Amino acid sequence: MFGIKYPIICGAMMWLCKPSLCAAISNAGGMGNLTAGNYATEEDFRGAIRETRKLTDRPFMVNITLLPSIRVTAEHHQMYIKVCAEEKVSGIEVSGTPLDKAAGMAAVEKLKRAGVRLFHKVGSVRHALHAQKAGYDGIYAAGIEEGGHPLSDDVTTMVLLPRVVESLKIPVVAVGGIADGRTMAAALTLGAQGVMMASRFIATKECVVHENIKQELIRRQEFETMLFGKSIGLQGRALKSKVIEEIIAIEARGGGLRELIPLLSGDRIKEAWEKGNVDDAPLMVGQSIGLIKEVLSCKELLDTMAKDATECLARVNKIVQQREDWQSLKYGDILVPNQTHSPTLDQVKVRHDLRPGDIGSVVSLHGILYSREYDYDHTFEAYVAAGIAEFAHSFEPHQDRLWIAEAGGETIGSMAIVRRPESEAQLRWFLIRPNWRGLGLGRILLQEALQFCRQCSYRDIYLWTVSYLTAATHLYESSGFQKTEEKTSKLWGQTVTEERYVLQLELSDQRRLKRS
Repeated sequence: MFGIKYPIICGAMMWLCKPSLCAAISNAGGMGNLTAGNYATEEDFRGAIRETRKLTDRPFMVNITLLPSIRVTAEHHQMYIKVCAEEKVSGIEVSGTPLDKAAGMAAVEKLKRAGVRLFHKVGSVRHALHAQKAGYDGIYAAGIEEGGHPLSDDVTTMVLLPRVVESLKIPVVAVGGIADGRTMAAALTLGAQGVMMASRFIATKECVVHENIKQELIRRQEFETMLFGKSIGLQGRALKSKVIEEIIAIEARGGGLRELIPLLSGDRIKEAWEKGNVDDAPLMVGQSIGLIKEVLSCKELLDTMAKDATECLARVNKIVQQREDWQSLKYGDILVPNQTHSPTLDQVKVRHDLRPGDIGSVVSLHGILYSREYDYDHTFEAYVAAGIAEFAHSFEPHQDRLWIAEAGGETIGSMAIVRRPESEAQLRWFLIRPNWRGLGLGRILLQEALQFCRQCSYRDIYLWTVSYLTAATHLYESSGFQKTEEKTSKLWGQTVTEERYVLQLELSDQRRLKRS
């Protein structure tokens, strides 16, 4: 939309987001922010926009915050809108009340006619949907982790972001908890088209703030911010400090706005940024301070973030690709998956006539899948091979059975019943390829196995599984199996908790008849 090198946008910061920092971020490949609230007159605000343009020829955002304020009035808001339209700025970040409600649809239309892109910072799906309907060009989805004024819904970025993405048709930018390449990669994976951050830009060489502040952010950890202001309907998040503790104490005893205003004043915050005393004013930073390790230039920061994000995404892609490899396994080979349609049960054939290659395909499938999913070593495949070899040598078709589920000529699942002494049977080698799970194939195989056991007049069926195969154990339990034993062992290169389940067929049938 803006043609920037990196999808990294600076968020608004009172007293800090001025032309020099704004231009430095844009010149580094991101998108700087010029915060309108820093300017009291039209002349100063227009001058700041033009000064920024002298420092960079690249796009930057202007923030207009539409929240209750003593210093910034509704007249200021109208002035900011007028100047932004006349100067044809690249984009506006609106935070607080929606622009169409605070200034009317005429303001939205004026800005859009001027080619200004409108983004609204929201903390909920409902507000995002309103912005989309009002004609905004994009959304900043801001989780509770953010500094400043997060919405009192208190939803985290991890949950809010995908909810907003799935609900809208316009671009979504992630806000809250973003400070490095890892968090940027996570946001992109969750569906964001970019990220916005503010706290991280304070600890840059170009940010004009006292050095004590930068070092304090490096020293502090993610749990050293506090929420305040709920009692006055204006929730904020700031660095934990004496003044914030004082504010919270006033709120706790029912103190009102009159007591709080002197502690929250903008001039007090400005002085704290300049003099470096973190206990003198609310410094509105987010939980991402826990990820700030050093002071970098804006270029160093953005280049490093992009590099780290690329490496993170490549690593995740490699993991995903490894797990997708099994979607087109052939015995003795791993091929790149070529499945173009979603799997359905009508593509599956279940048979129990043993054919050449069946034994080998079951062993191979177990070895590869358990290695990929649970990091089992080669000894697990050897364990499966030994058991199934014994099964094959002593195979009696009227008492033993191996079911093979096939699709497109390939084995996609298996299950077996192995006869044991004293009218017992063991259920073994239950496995379904990941892309065929969730269709009900496992239940079909299990019902086939139970019906076969009834025909063979087996009294009990038992099986061994491991504790983290929860989908399988849920299926067993819903079919009447009960856990009778549990033990922890070192097997197959792992420490596993083995669980033994038993189904007493006669008792199970009696219960079923009573229910019917």
